Amino acid sequence: MSDVSALFTSARIGAHDIPNRIVMAPMTRVRADVEGRVSASTAEYYAQRASGGLLITEATQVLPNGKGGRGTPGIHSDEQVVAWRAVTDRVHSAGGRIFAQLWHTGRAAHPSFLPAGDEVVSASAIAIEGDVFTPAGRVPYAIPRALTLDEIPTYVQAYASAARNAIAARYALERGAWVEAAALQIQPTQFPFADAVTHFARALGAHARRGRQTRRHRHGRRGASGGGHLRA
Repeated sequence: MSDVSALFTSARIGAHDIPNRIVMAPMTRVRADVEGRVSASTAEYYAQRASGGLLITEATQVLPNGKGGRGTPGIHSDEQVVAWRAVTDRVHSAGGRIFAQLWHTGRAAHPSFLPAGDEVVSASAIAIEGDVFTPAGRVPYAIPRALTLDEIPTYVQAYASAARNAIAARYALERGAWVEAAALQIQPTQFPFADAVTHFARALGAHARRGRQTRRHRHGRRGASGGGHLRA
């Protein structure tokens, strides 16, 4: 049998010391209410596992339209932050460390999970093949609406806002003091990542336009010589 003693040695992750190298990976628990608030059973579940080196929570929505299943939690409202705080307090009281996993499900969302009027969005208007489980049973995935370039910064901001909410929910412990959201003075527009995403998306759009123009030009030349058809 291989030696597993290294699992029980301490390590450091960023600013955090962990007593062992056993990390609980994110696993959807389906214990949130319809408003995306985690429950008392969620707090009990994570507290029971606080002796691990690090707990990473189930994926947590950064926006209402990022919900991809029933019973999944969010961290985009004040009520959700309060609910998560009950979880982190239980884990910390038991001596544990807990990180939040943030996500937006994109085209894996379904209208039945979303507030009235919200849309399923993605990078392109192409649905996932297959079915999704909804309150009405198994149904095909919805065709998402493709985001525009101008909308992308809004979703970058959503992640920044969710990160601040996670800090307010006491996920982060730095030098022995809780870092509250009010102490975080970084605005989403100050994140270089936001600019990088926007520039990358614009570059992809420009590349796609050039590709279409090149194909049209080639088709046009073949059409003029009688060897093809010009297609829009």
